[in-house]
Amino acid sequence: MGKGEILMGMFDTVKCSMLLPIPDNDTSDIDPNSLEYQTKDLYSVMEHYVITKEGQLKLDPDIDIGQSLSMSIYAIHEGYWLEYEFLIDRGKVVQTELKEYKEIAKLKENGRWKLI
Repeated sequence: MGKGEILMGMFDTVKCSMLLPIPDNDTSDIDPNSLEYQTKDLYSVMEHYVITKEGQLKLDPDIDIGQSLSMSIYAIHEGYWLEYEFLIDRGKVVQTELKEYKEIAKLKENGRWKLI
């Protein structure tokens, strides 16, 4: 790989139906449960996973994943970076933490995003 090149890796996607925490001072209209997140903490083969309302990790949506692991999921939506960390015990979420929820870009008058 040459200087300045970026190697893009594969990932899996996660859709979360379990209620996700948001900051108390949140002023955005983002519904974190409506987003599709990425993770590199599973198999990174472009599979689609779900976390059910009951906190069960499944492979889209019928196969239970009985693993115990720590998993980060992240997304960028409407100029915000959202990142959550899950502690999963035998396929069941036992702890959820909001790691980051920050504005990273603002929409300019010309309809383009500007990093802040």
